[in-house]
Amino acid sequence: MDSRPLLDSDGCVVVDNDTLVALAAYITTGQTHIILADSPLQWVPASDASERGQSLATAFNGWREAWSARNNPQYLSYYADDFSDFSRNRLTTRVASTTASAG
Repeated sequence: MDSRPLLDSDGCVVVDNDTLVALAAYITTGQTHIILADSPLQWVPASDASERGQSLATAFNGWREAWSARNNPQYLSYYADDFSDFSRNRLTTRVASTTASAG
């Protein structure tokens, strides 16, 4: 089986092909959002779910639009000051995103 080197995801969530096949019945590629969490998710009453879902969608779309528009200050505002993806922190992410937007 072919696989990418460890941590070679450019910030995206990466799963092996077997895992993707196992998830296929539950997701629509390119449309289903997957949330990774350090602790179990807290279920909320249905009455709160719509408002919280809209808030999350607004934040996600803002992040995506900032990246697409190459608006680096806005894009980086979505990252915590102590952000790290094991190889980069917020500062090196700023440099990488600035370089990418210049290209």
